[in-house]
Amino acid sequence: MLRRAKKRLNQVGATEETDVSVKAPRSKKTVKKDIIPTLGDDEREDAEEERLAKAVLGGEQIIVNSVFDQRNKFGKSDGSDSDSSSDEEDVEDGDDSLDHQTGVLDKEKSKPAWEDDDDEQISVPEEAKGHHNVLWKTHDESKLEGKELKKRLKSQFEKTVGSTPSWAQLKSEKKKPLKQTGEESEDDSDSDDDENQFLRRTGDYLTSSQQLPKNSLNYQKVRNANKERPTEGRISSVQFHPSSQVLLTAGEDQNLILFQIDGKLNPMIQTVHMERFPISRAQFSADGMEVIMSSRYRHFFVYDMIGGNITRIPNVKGTNEKRMMMFEVSPDGKYVAFSGSYGHVYLLSAKNKELIDVLKMNGSVSAMAFTSDGSQLLTIGDDGEVYVWDINTRNCVHKFIDEGCIKGTSIAIARNNQYIACGCDSGVVNIYDQSCLTQAHPKPLKSVMNMVTAATSAKFNHTNELLATSSRFTQNICKLVHLPSYQVFPNFPAFGERMGCADSLDISPHSGYLTIGNSKGEALLYRLKHFSDY
Repeated sequence: MLRRAKKRLNQVGATEETDVSVKAPRSKKTVKKDIIPTLGDDEREDAEEERLAKAVLGGEQIIVNSVFDQRNKFGKSDGSDSDSSSDEEDVEDGDDSLDHQTGVLDKEKSKPAWEDDDDEQISVPEEAKGHHNVLWKTHDESKLEGKELKKRLKSQFEKTVGSTPSWAQLKSEKKKPLKQTGEESEDDSDSDDDENQFLRRTGDYLTSSQQLPKNSLNYQKVRNANKERPTEGRISSVQFHPSSQVLLTAGEDQNLILFQIDGKLNPMIQTVHMERFPISRAQFSADGMEVIMSSRYRHFFVYDMIGGNITRIPNVKGTNEKRMMMFEVSPDGKYVAFSGSYGHVYLLSAKNKELIDVLKMNGSVSAMAFTSDGSQLLTIGDDGEVYVWDINTRNCVHKFIDEGCIKGTSIAIARNNQYIACGCDSGVVNIYDQSCLTQAHPKPLKSVMNMVTAATSAKFNHTNELLATSSRFTQNICKLVHLPSYQVFPNFPAFGERMGCADSLDISPHSGYLTIGNSKGEALLYRLKHFSDY
């Protein structure tokens, strides 16, 4: 075959040489002619064979490298180490520009089978924006076509599933593993190019942070939780169910309403009408099986979520109160604490609603909160002093003064007692750490002064990264504080949003939603996008 190819090349070369010699100009410049080997010349014949072998088979160097690759793959025979070492030195002195993996014919990268030149003729008209919204960068673009469309589709694919999958990579694009000796692979010269490609692409290399960003809150205002059945008048209580995606709303219209929270429709589940009983406060039990409701009377009601029964709890024996409006349920599900007049706190059994003991503090009780394990109860009064009660012994084990507080209005305790927030009538919210439970005059970690009226509500989220606080005396006053930076998120609420007076608020068990019950009877609902679960 090689002989025939040489013969054809000699015949073609001879005709070309004659044409050049006839048409050469008469100038002194000589025309450089191709040297065509003759069939009888051994040296030229060897050179021609080498040229043809290089063109057809990839060259002698490629063949040698291929032989060494096969020997390294299947092992060397005995006594060949010395010869192979000398041969390898000769190979290394050769032409390094030749790639021994793919050969000379693969200098131009192979074209993947899924790439088609006809793709550049495809265009997406403006009418298809609804189906391909993510491809348009500006509203001024009329249509996408050719290379730009291909580029944006590829970028969108990488953002969704990551960079090029391994099955779609050519052999020359795959990165070689390191040798067992710890040395770098033979294609180490291409490592810089691989790193540059890594830096040029995003795909799935970037992931969302596990910590809540402090500069801006990523949230979305969704359909009101009680849009299907709003409350007539002020909403006194809103609370998420501890285990189900259910929200309760209660107000002075004497209705307890349950909604299923999905962030889209939020359908109503049930309405419980309490005749001549305007609800001042409603709260789920710790296991979510009951709802306790209080009003401006001495009796209260318990609604059974499973059986649908309503039980009236008359005047608790051992108490002489005209009204029992404010209460708190312990997280361990054992106790219910009602606040009374003249600094009395009535500790009831959550199971049978009978009185266990009476706690007494100076002044009047403004707010109460249990610790996360239910072992302690904190109460704050109108004198700005916070009492710490041991539930097992029913004794006051410690008390401290809220710095700068004249009259306390709210108190909240974070999970594991990491933070304690105390709100006062001036709108200042002091944030303490656990040291306040042992010190008489603790210094707050931060004093949040973004409100000018009394801070009536406060709530920590489950990760202790967010504190929500509001005032019911001024419209559009609800602040979210980032922890542990203690910065107030500047983008909440949105500029110009009409929130009304926030009478109550709550955060879902896994911080996915924030709800605010206002004086207009609306349960505003916000999706906190940083948190993935309900």
